[in-house]
Amino acid sequence: MSGYLASWFAARVARHPESDPVDTPGKGPDVSDLGCRLGLLWVRIRRSYSSLVASEAGVTVLLHGEVYGPSGARTAEGLLEAYLRYGPSVARSLNGSFALLVLDNRLGGLLVITDRVNSHKVFLSEDDGGWWLSTSLYRHPGERRRLDPAGIASVLACGAAHGGLTPFEGVRVLEPAAVHSFTERGHRSESYWDYESVAQSGSVRESDLRGGLADALRSSVERRIPSGQGKLFVSLSGGYDSRSIAGFLSEAIDDRERLQIFTYHHGPQVGDTDFGTASGTAISLGVHHQRMEGYKGDLPSVLEANSSFGQGMANFCTEIGVWQSLGPSMAESDENLLFVGDRFPLASPRSEDGAALLAQADVFPVSTIEWLLKGLGSSSASALGNGWRAAYEGLLAKIPSGQDVFDSLHRVKLEHRTDTIMLWRECFQTPYVRVANPYFDNEVLDFMSQVPARSRKRLYRDAITAALPSLFREPTVDGGWNPPDWPRELRHHAASIRNAVVSVPSRLDELIPPDVILRLLKATSGVSATGSDEAVATLRSLTKRLTLVRQMVRAVKPRVRRSVPIRRSRHQVLLDLLTLRGFLSETLPRSVAAGRP
Repeated sequence: MSGYLASWFAARVARHPESDPVDTPGKGPDVSDLGCRLGLLWVRIRRSYSSLVASEAGVTVLLHGEVYGPSGARTAEGLLEAYLRYGPSVARSLNGSFALLVLDNRLGGLLVITDRVNSHKVFLSEDDGGWWLSTSLYRHPGERRRLDPAGIASVLACGAAHGGLTPFEGVRVLEPAAVHSFTERGHRSESYWDYESVAQSGSVRESDLRGGLADALRSSVERRIPSGQGKLFVSLSGGYDSRSIAGFLSEAIDDRERLQIFTYHHGPQVGDTDFGTASGTAISLGVHHQRMEGYKGDLPSVLEANSSFGQGMANFCTEIGVWQSLGPSMAESDENLLFVGDRFPLASPRSEDGAALLAQADVFPVSTIEWLLKGLGSSSASALGNGWRAAYEGLLAKIPSGQDVFDSLHRVKLEHRTDTIMLWRECFQTPYVRVANPYFDNEVLDFMSQVPARSRKRLYRDAITAALPSLFREPTVDGGWNPPDWPRELRHHAASIRNAVVSVPSRLDELIPPDVILRLLKATSGVSATGSDEAVATLRSLTKRLTLVRQMVRAVKPRVRRSVPIRRSRHQVLLDLLTLRGFLSETLPRSVAAGRP
């Protein structure tokens, strides 16, 4: 097992020495302990791989993830040297995907530095004796805590936990782009970067933007390529983002055999989907292209894997089998990387209303699951409804008033949608391989933040197509990967799912009893479903064509903004319910806690 893949830490900070910071099932020879006294505080840390730790002059740093700067600071030793020179202010110059733990005897406390987009989550809880910190809920003492109705309701209403919530009361996610200090004076968080601090619309001349963005993206990709000969996996779709990354990678490396390009798909290739365009891109690059089956028809296994990987708060991973199939080959070397095309938000707002802006980031109000709450007892319905309602209203209040609506939407999506994607990546891919997100490089983030918000999408597409013209001769597609017909799959596997719900007790039962889930399963699986994957794909293709016709009609009529749907389908909520119930069950596979599922 590689050092990075097993990278994690769990810490206990208290006024009295503790015997063990967390329960760590699966503890093996790669796990080591670190204990010390900082001022009046005792710190005990359990972490993996001493190569990720460096100490000198009363300071110890522990790197979880990767850092690309300042120069020389890619290793724990380099980070220690930079910290000794600049202190906590070094956070402003750190470029990468990381959570950095610092024990500083001079300050008499512990620091946690999170990156700009929280690509590596750190969980925090507090009790009378001090604080608990961990990079995974599996290494946090959640068993002794009550469930948090707000966190549970967020997952059901939105598909993921938002606002720093988790399924456990009092356990929260540390905020991104901040230095979090824990000393005898208490816990304090100080932000070192935020969207508004660099967003200066119009501050860059339009004539300079196109080439500057392409250069920034190219440099970001090159920064992430290891110096060795590891394989560079690219999850290739039919859009701009992953195609541009594949193009920049092909320019930067001499050995095309290192590029491992794949696209996941389900069922027959019908209509306008990712796979056809991705195949053309691979041919243009002169590299092999692998098609991965996104779903193999075993819904119970998909549910179990989501329960084991997703920590009860990540988006449901429909193509989890792809990552399980590729995982062993990805994990063969520490130098292997998975490049993905998650990027700066570029969407156009459909409304100026705050609720509509949140909905475009997949953050929905409690009314989304009102139908579910009506089937619960009054106590559970009140706890779930009031919990998420209060949290949601807090998120609404954070949207700046008087800001350009494009800037507001991009800020909301960066804070919520990007955060959701980062958690999803961490749960489902990083157990196997390091994930490289070139679009979230500091240089790219700062550049895009300074571009006028209304021009970002056009600028981005112009810059990419000008930099890589041969890759964009074919139009981009939005067809996706032809996901399964989930109502049909729920109906097909209803008996085995029903048996699992009845036979396995879960902590979720105290809020949502099994009979409620069984009724929902019966209602959802009874929905009429299309008879075959090919029929489903054909129907989607026809719908796509009709959508294009409607777009042509709108082009010659007065433009009318589409309303933002604030809803989730019942089968989506049911999949999340089943996943949550599995995560909180007594039989959840705990091998995840050992570093890899």
